[in-house]
Amino acid sequence: TMPLDSSNKPQMEYLGTIDAKGQDLIGKAVFVMKHFGSYFKLCNNCQDFCNMYLKEIGLEEGTRLTDGDASAITVAVVW
Repeated sequence: TMPLDSSNKPQMEYLGTIDAKGQDLIGKAVFVMKHFGSYFKLCNNCQDFCNMYLKEIGLEEGTRLTDGDASAITVAVVW
């Protein structure tokens, strides 16, 4: 790993503590990758992957609105 530049730390958000070995976290990442499916901008993108991984490691409060969610909200508001 590389040290984090201290200028980035104020932009970071504390999501919680994980009590796990690195190999366990890698295993969970592989599990999410296998269940993720094909990439698509509006419904299966990098934010969706991050949300799935955060849920898998127990940090579901860190999930964020995805492009698909935002599009659905926009359509609902417009209609």
